Parts: sequence; structure tokens; C-alpha cells
Amino acid sequence: MRRVTALECASNIGDLSFTLGRRIFTTIPRVFSSEAVAEASKDVHPPYQDFVHSHEPYRSLLKANPCLAVPKSE
Repeated sequence: MRRVTALECASNIGDLSFTLGRRIFTTIPRVFSSEAVAEASKDVHPPYQDFVHSHEPYRSLLKANPCLAVPKSE
């Protein structure tokens, strides 16, 4: 039986922890899969969607400050 030096042991432990750490970070949880996201996204109302499509604050800004409006081309 061959004796393992402390340096070889430390090197092997480092390789093992790097491999285990990489495996932990490269495994994507099931909750982030395309199917799980599609299932969770059914009947979801995005926040602020009404405000985004209301053309505000631009409509009220232009109404209160007509000088900000783009000049009409002739």
C-alpha cells in the first residue's frame, strides 16, 4: 500500500470540493425549467401593465406644457 503525502491529500480534497461545488452550481433547479415557468405564468397579470400602456405621464405633461410638444411638420 502506497503512502499519500499531505500535499497529495490536500490537492485531492481541493479537486473534490471544486467538482462538488461546480456540480451544485451547474444543476438548475426544476422550478426554473421552461415547463415550470410556463405553468406558473398562466393567468398572471404583470405589474404596472396598465400604467405602461396608458401613455402617462407623457399625455398629461404635454397637456399641461404645450411648449414641449414636437412642432408639426408642414
